[in-house]
Amino acid sequence: MGFNYKSIDEVLTGRLRLAVMAFLMAAERSNFSELLKATDASKGNLGAQIRILEGAGYIAVSRTGIGRHSHMVVEISPIGSKAFQAHIAHLQSLIKGTGNDT
Repeated sequence: MGFNYKSIDEVLTGRLRLAVMAFLMAAERSNFSELLKATDASKGNLGAQIRILEGAGYIAVSRTGIGRHSHMVVEISPIGSKAFQAHIAHLQSLIKGTGNDT
């Protein structure tokens, strides 16, 4: 199989998306404010990356309230947890030189 870098999960290659997923792997769930603080991202960029992760099914997002007083809770999904673990395992296989799909 060789050095199979082409099967790296594109959704998880973005630094901020990877940071959100890593944070959620430990915390399981978080609100938007906590994620902002943890990642030091802008609100717009974090929101965009959350939408990408949500679209991939890697996180679940729940919103309460309206407008400025809304509250967002982000939770890692079972699919997201599995994808993150597979992503890390695949990167480790590349580093070890096996490069096999996981």
